[in-house]
Amino acid sequence: MRMIMRRKVSGLAAAVTLIATLISAAPAAFPQSLTVEQVVSGLKKRLAQASSLSLDVEMRWPDGKKTMARIKALRPNYFRVESDAQWFLSDGASTWQYFPAANEYTPYVKYDSGMYVPLASGFTLFSPPANYHPSFTRVEDTVFEGRKAIALVEEPKDQPNLMNRTFIDPETWLPVGEEQRMVDDVTISVYRNVRADDRFTAADFAWAPPKGAADRTKKKSSAPQPLRAGEKAPDFDLPLADGRRIRLGEALKGKKGLLVNFWFINCGFCQAEMPELADLHRRAKDMEIIAVNDFDKIEDIRKFLLKPRFPFPVAVDEGGRTAAAFRVKDWGRPITFLIKPDRTVAYVQIGYDTEKKLEKLKAELAALGISLSN
Repeated sequence: MRMIMRRKVSGLAAAVTLIATLISAAPAAFPQSLTVEQVVSGLKKRLAQASSLSLDVEMRWPDGKKTMARIKALRPNYFRVESDAQWFLSDGASTWQYFPAANEYTPYVKYDSGMYVPLASGFTLFSPPANYHPSFTRVEDTVFEGRKAIALVEEPKDQPNLMNRTFIDPETWLPVGEEQRMVDDVTISVYRNVRADDRFTAADFAWAPPKGAADRTKKKSSAPQPLRAGEKAPDFDLPLADGRRIRLGEALKGKKGLLVNFWFINCGFCQAEMPELADLHRRAKDMEIIAVNDFDKIEDIRKFLLKPRFPFPVAVDEGGRTAAAFRVKDWGRPITFLIKPDRTVAYVQIGYDTEKKLEKLKAELAALGISLSN
């Protein structure tokens, strides 16, 4: 059955029927009686009825700024997301990220089956990628934007300072917003003008770079390249988040290798990589790791570290002198350097591969004779 949102009465009737079906399985008061599985199932059923999606998103950032985005999507993997700063586009065969102010574009993550609709994570179940598995931990009866809502709560085990809440309208059974909390930083997204009946076709998502647009992947950066394999790593003497100090030369003593990892708190890929690095640290007896943060204030770093309690030292590079010495100050994060006992750089890993993870780094460790226990 296709639900037509313009027909308010029939849309509400279908939603009420769905909710009544779910409640009948658990007679206690709605929605406390519902399990995560029941709510996810209900959300899947509702989104499965949508032939397409269109919505506006108001994003409220921790610094008080607000931005807007206009979104439309069509199964299986067509989307167009436009905001003042950037666009995300997929014509089903290719995906791009476009920066209108600079008239520049770059390839974007593509899924042959399914998609993540950028800036609207509450709609992931509209056409989920094959590797997407919801990890919601509980359901909350709450209020969002002054209206009753169901909140699906997600607290990733590998990112203990992160909590996401996806808010669902119990009348329409559609997502109405999201809250992402990272320590004390809260980002709220409000979904408005949500429609599930626009008659989109593949032609509505056709896009080509505008005349004169530059491909960012071919643009030469003026920033210096990070230290390369074979170069000498500069020594440093940095304060640790726990009040002690650490030097690169001292950390290398008696070790077959040292990993120097540059990261910051609100870096999603850093968050994903940190548990992997912690596992390496636990399994490798002949290696040390130093995580260097040159972005955040020391009090924020200390607050962030109350939960993860990483087994390796976390250094604070106030002023970014060490980042500049490693030539990563103007680069993204994470960046990891594998350093030999003589301070020669053996390997540099830029970014984090969500599929292969640290497999290449592990191979480089093995080449230095650093074994990993089970």
